[in-house]
Amino acid sequence: MSKLKVYYDLMSQVSRGVYMFMKLNKIPFEDKPVALRSGEHKTEAFKKISPIQLVPVIDDGGFVLTESVAILQYLCSRYDLPEHWYPRKDLKAQAKVNEYLNWQHINTRMSCAMVFRHLLIIPRETKKPVDWEQVNMFRKRVSYVVNHLDKSFLKDKPYLCGDEISIADLLCICELMQLNAVDEEHLYETNPNIKAWSERTKTRLSPEFEKSHQIVNRVRDMYKTVLAPSFSKLGPLHTPDSSTFRFSHNPLSTSILLSFCCSKMSKLKVYYDLMSQPSRVLYLFVKLNKIPYEDKAVALRKGEHKTEDYKKINPFQLVPVIDDGGFVLTESVAILQYLCSRYDLPEHWYPRKDLKAQAKVNEYLNWQHVNTRMSCSMVFGHLFMIPRQTNKPVDWKEVEIMKKRVSGVVDHLDKAFLKDKPYLCGDDISIADLFCICELMQLNAIHEEHLYESNPNIKAWSERVKSRLGPEFDIAHHFLNRLRDANKTAAAPSKL
Repeated sequence: MSKLKVYYDLMSQVSRGVYMFMKLNKIPFEDKPVALRSGEHKTEAFKKISPIQLVPVIDDGGFVLTESVAILQYLCSRYDLPEHWYPRKDLKAQAKVNEYLNWQHINTRMSCAMVFRHLLIIPRETKKPVDWEQVNMFRKRVSYVVNHLDKSFLKDKPYLCGDEISIADLLCICELMQLNAVDEEHLYETNPNIKAWSERTKTRLSPEFEKSHQIVNRVRDMYKTVLAPSFSKLGPLHTPDSSTFRFSHNPLSTSILLSFCCSKMSKLKVYYDLMSQPSRVLYLFVKLNKIPYEDKAVALRKGEHKTEDYKKINPFQLVPVIDDGGFVLTESVAILQYLCSRYDLPEHWYPRKDLKAQAKVNEYLNWQHVNTRMSCSMVFGHLFMIPRQTNKPVDWKEVEIMKKRVSGVVDHLDKAFLKDKPYLCGDDISIADLFCICELMQLNAIHEEHLYESNPNIKAWSERVKSRLGPEFDIAHHFLNRLRDANKTAAAPSKL
């Protein structure tokens, strides 16, 4: 058997997570460093390894994975590692780890990365002053994340998902360390519970943690002594007082940050609103698989998700959520993964017996958060939600940027996932296809379906998926079709 190849750069948070994990668990691998600063990830040679052209990547004897979460999940099973890293025998314990792993993409990961980028990367690349309004917005967002890390995940446990460390803690601490690089660790260390957890996690990961983060410490020293002072020439460097922080509410936050929940024994309770893409996914899934459930509709338009009663069910105040006899899950991907095992559903939905097939589904499920999901939501938001909420004209410049982003996503759906297969991850439909089509349908509501239907392979795939899902697909999307019809007769957004 050939040795596992690991492509990485320790400048990358998730690369540090995978690298550290390999070292801690003494997994033999062939070291394949990729210098991001030199643009080695953009070469044609690396593109042949990973069409997404990002790190980390693993190549296990020709089986390639390109998403850090999917990589870690795969390695836990591939090398039969201790259950605490990623539970395979305890369904509920696994579901709680999956819940965090899916939540973190557009929360811990994005928020910390954006503070880092706005304080360090963007000023250096553009030679422009630090945009303190943006910095403060993302600082606020980090505060929101840290509060949920404490109150919604950690609670009174030593680690985020239980009594022992898991890959959730590993990825979380690596993201938070981006803040240390720009002297912003106070954003999480001011919370005593999270500070204690972070020290506990670092100790548990030692000595590999310190080795993997040497580059972060070097960047921090450079930032404090060379980089940050140099930005004073670009504009004011003072850190605004917290009383002056401004956080512009993103009208898309509800659309982009939707989540899920689960439970057991009594009839499954499903909280949802068919206005929400992941709600439609869950609704479709339980209907198609004839899973008995108690209908708990939550009217987003009436603000029912913002009530104190609903907050007790889901502290994130988003939909969908499931409650399976008191066991609650708040992330859609984690919910469907849980339901597949809970009800022993057909393997094609989410493979449990074929490790590589499962890894490929996980690869898409993790990629889609900031790609298919976010890109389609942003086009929908800028063309429909924002003009109606602000009574301002459509920002066509932003729309064009988002449309280009969707075009890139569609190209990757075709070339990196679909390739020559009938479905995204294989010969039969999986939950990856279900999530993908429901996100793309946001574009249909605003007459922008050409953004994916102009690609003949993706158009054929979409028709294949809709046909495979049968009449339940149309029922779940009835609201979206009404919205589309209304858009035909309503005043053009540009006239607002």
